[in-house]
Amino acid sequence: MLLRIRTIAKTSKREDGCDLIKELLEYLDIIVSNPAIILFGAITLIEFTPIKVNPWGWLFSHIGNALNADVRKDLNILKQEIETIKTKQTELKHELEEDRAQNKRRHILEFANSCRRHEEHDHEEWNNVIADIRDYENLIEEKGLSNGVIEENIKYLRELYHDRNVKNDFL
Repeated sequence: MLLRIRTIAKTSKREDGCDLIKELLEYLDIIVSNPAIILFGAITLIEFTPIKVNPWGWLFSHIGNALNADVRKDLNILKQEIETIKTKQTELKHELEEDRAQNKRRHILEFANSCRRHEEHDHEEWNNVIADIRDYENLIEEKGLSNGVIEENIKYLRELYHDRNVKNDFL
């Protein structure tokens, strides 16, 4: 509409501005008589005033909420599933650590028993069991567990390893 008014103003060959003013008033009358244009203008003016009323934002947020309701529901379901997976992952991590500690404990006890039966072991087997002892003790310390009976077996193996190391009589 403004483009049309500008075009009329540029192409008007009238010397007097009365006709131009009359046409402008006619357009203004059309604008004022249209309730949709008045409503649009009022909402736009309210939007820009310093009052904390935001009709466009309110309208668009409700439209956005309506359009995204399913996505939000799916997102909440995914969040719950992720939390379930995190919980299960933590449980599995603890089980894995316990299994690891039990495997090291079992290896240490079996090795001590074989030494008590006077079975010979090579240097690498000894290094492996000493590393398992160190790892087992670290796991016990980190988790705050007691290692009970195995303490004596660890002491026995360390003394035996020390003696073998001094004599250098590994298999």
